[in-house]
Amino acid sequence: MATGTGVLSDLFSGIVFKRLSPVEVDAVRSNQHEFNGSRPLIELFGREQPQRLDTDFYWMSNAGQLVSERGMLTWYDARARHPTRTEYRLYYYDNSVTRKATAGDTLLIGRKPDKSTFLLIAPSTGAAATRIAWLFGIEVEPGAAFAALDLDAAERSGLSIAFGMDDPEEMSLWQTDQSARLSDEPPELRNSIRILQKRLGEHSNRTAIKALPTFQPEE
Repeated sequence: MATGTGVLSDLFSGIVFKRLSPVEVDAVRSNQHEFNGSRPLIELFGREQPQRLDTDFYWMSNAGQLVSERGMLTWYDARARHPTRTEYRLYYYDNSVTRKATAGDTLLIGRKPDKSTFLLIAPSTGAAATRIAWLFGIEVEPGAAFAALDLDAAERSGLSIAFGMDDPEEMSLWQTDQSARLSDEPPELRNSIRILQKRLGEHSNRTAIKALPTFQPEE
């Protein structure tokens, strides 16, 4: 478990992250569109299944381009009918964000106490990676398996302030940060982060998403 030391708080009840592998993003090699339900994912979503999770998907480039789409994840046990075995999986539907993912990118999945979910994909190196690592307190290089951020009470105490949620007109912590690591950050990236922070704060107020194809778990 990775310890989060960024500007994090009770805006999120849990966050997991990993490095995307070729088989997870390459449609030629795999049509599964899913991640294995490792322990960090089970801790994030629980054992109740199936769950259809309204999710905000985001992709961010080092140049500051931000692509977003409202979609869905499905959390299920592929061996639900087996009397003793479980095999949890997280299924994602193809959309404009997932189509931009490439092997080696960093994937973050977070949940709020209200159960709203976000999924963020960004390069593992460069300006976007530096900002996201600072913002979420990721101190280790993402690995091939999911890892969970260990958010202590102090880190859960002020994200709404850090993200500028309490007063949208006020400067949030990331906007005033003068870290040398962020000094070369392009203005376009800061604008994208500003948009992202506001959208993360709007999860619980989003309207219902459009209907998606019926999910059929594999036997």
